[in-house]
Amino acid sequence: MAKIGFIGAGKMGSGVVLNLCGAGHAVRVLMRANRQYESELSSAGASISTDINSCFKDQDFVFVCLASMTAWQEVFAALESSGDANTIVVDLTTAQPGTTAKAASTLRERGIGLIDAPMLKGPPAARAATLHLLVGGAANDIEHAMPVLRTISEAQHLTGASGTGHALKLINNAVTLTNSAIVYEAFALAASMGIDFPLAYTAMRESAAGSKRLDAIAPILISGEHLPSFDVATALKDLELYNEMAREEGTISLVGSGAQSIYRLGTLFGLSDLPVTQLGEMLFALNTGSIDNIGLPGTILKSYQAKEKEPRHA
Repeated sequence: MAKIGFIGAGKMGSGVVLNLCGAGHAVRVLMRANRQYESELSSAGASISTDINSCFKDQDFVFVCLASMTAWQEVFAALESSGDANTIVVDLTTAQPGTTAKAASTLRERGIGLIDAPMLKGPPAARAATLHLLVGGAANDIEHAMPVLRTISEAQHLTGASGTGHALKLINNAVTLTNSAIVYEAFALAASMGIDFPLAYTAMRESAAGSKRLDAIAPILISGEHLPSFDVATALKDLELYNEMAREEGTISLVGSGAQSIYRLGTLFGLSDLPVTQLGEMLFALNTGSIDNIGLPGTILKSYQAKEKEPRHA
């Protein structure tokens, strides 16, 4: 079994740690301010440390699963100065591919391998070991890491050189988030116009407008029940990285840039830590001048219910 250092045991990372422990690996988890999952991970067999270097030293693998590029840069600066040779770093973060490629080159000079393996699907899949990984890096590093990767995921898609896994993850997330943005906008407009909301959903679902994102978002806006999910700040970060990647490649990103403005608006109105579906409520409140209700769950539902009670004239 492998010795594994793990940095970033949050909503996604904690599920990965549980599966690594369940497979018999010796996992040392870095925990500082966010200790939400400490008891659960300790009970599963993980050892907890507050010292980042202890997660680097004498480890076969170092897993990294971070929420921001600021945290990513801090961890990789430490790896570049203190990481042990012959360690393989597995980066589950959604990160900037150009930066990943540079880090891989720098770490290689120290004898450290780097695989970018960002995750598709959410926290339930991380716990169920049904993630899909987009795996980029040197072939020998991937081959060495593959038995461990299979303990945390049901599919491993090889993307090419270092950074290509992160590039494909950003493209995937951009399609998801831009598709979502037009659903929020369109349903906020429909609600503002008093259009029968369930009928609007049925019409779109049964036409070419149907999509997985429509099926995920519309029932939530109709019911007003926003369960914890992908948060607005993380969505904004991913779109920013996508648009930055497009600029660096010299390609056009009109749709991605337009969608980014909706998520940025959400952070400006204090929705950073809330589910992305509440952006639909935010847009509806802005459309109707209900500034006090910006982003509140059920705002669209209450308006729709009030319209149903209005007297109908012949």
